[in-house]
Amino acid sequence: MYNMKNIMKRAWEIRKQLRSSMKVALRISWKIAKKENDLKNEWHRNDPDEIVRFRVWSNYGKVRAYYTCSWFSRYQNSKNNNFISLEDCLA
Repeated sequence: MYNMKNIMKRAWEIRKQLRSSMKVALRISWKIAKKENDLKNEWHRNDPDEIVRFRVWSNYGKVRAYYTCSWFSRYQNSKNNNFISLEDCLA
């Protein structure tokens, strides 16, 4: 299930951080929400206490959303492949 309130809040934060249009921020926010849903389904985590946190990073011509999951160990959360690329949302 998608929480529309969280999607809109995240879109506003992304818009401020990236200084982009609301259209781009909503695309990014929806992509993050879908990835969060996919991660929870993939790991069979439907408990509301299980949290996926995202940090949007933009530099060197790249835009990425790094994520950490509450059910991952520190080692799993510190891996460099825990991100989704968001360059396709900018076009």
